[in-house]
Amino acid sequence: MALTDTGRLGCGRDVDDVWAHIGDEPDEHEATCPDCQAARADLAGLASATTAMVDSDRDDARLVNQPSALAAIVAIARTEVRRGRTLPLTLPPRQPSDLPADRPPVSETGELTISEQAVASIIRQASDRVADVEARRCRVSVVDDEPRSTATEAGSPTRFSVELSLTVGRAVRIPGLATQLRRAITTAIDDRIGVGVASIDIHVEDLHDA
Repeated sequence: MALTDTGRLGCGRDVDDVWAHIGDEPDEHEATCPDCQAARADLAGLASATTAMVDSDRDDARLVNQPSALAAIVAIARTEVRRGRTLPLTLPPRQPSDLPADRPPVSETGELTISEQAVASIIRQASDRVADVEARRCRVSVVDDEPRSTATEAGSPTRFSVELSLTVGRAVRIPGLATQLRRAITTAIDDRIGVGVASIDIHVEDLHDA
C-alpha cells in the first residue's frame, strides 16, 4: 500500500526529510524536483529567520527561549510548506470583450481554493484502493478552456488535470489497471471536492515486485 501521510510533498518525499538537511546541498532528487525545490526555498527562509532571531536574543536577559514556542513555529511552517500551491475551485466569469480594458472585474466575490497537497492526498487514497498499485509523484493543475462570455454568468466550475506516476505489480495488465485507476480517481475527486477531471496522465515507472 502506498503511504498517504499528509506530511508528504507532491513528489512523495516527507517535508521533515527536507527540513532535516536544509543546510546541505540538495541531493540528486531535490536538484530536479520542483516540489522539493519549492519546499527548500520556503524552509531556507524559515531557517535563516530563526537563526537570526536566536542570535539576536541569545544575550538578552529579558528573553528566555522556550522549546515549545520554537516547536510551534516550526509546526506551522511545515504545515504551510506541505500545502503547496492552491487551486481555485471555481473560475471567475470573463469580462465581456466590449468593455474598456481598465474597467474593474465584473465579480469581486471571494475565491474558494484547495491546496494541491490536499487533492494529491485524495488521489493517493483512491490509488491505494486499487490492487497492486503504489502511487509516487502526483501533480494537479487547473484546466481553463470553458467559454465564459457573459457579464452576469457565475464562476465556472474548475476542472483538474492530473499527472500521476506509480509502480505496479508484475502480473498486472497495465491498460486495464489504468482504466480502473482513472475511474477511481475521477469518482474520488467528484465525491470529495465536487469538481470534474479533464485528464489523468498515468506514468508507470517500475514493477515493484519484479
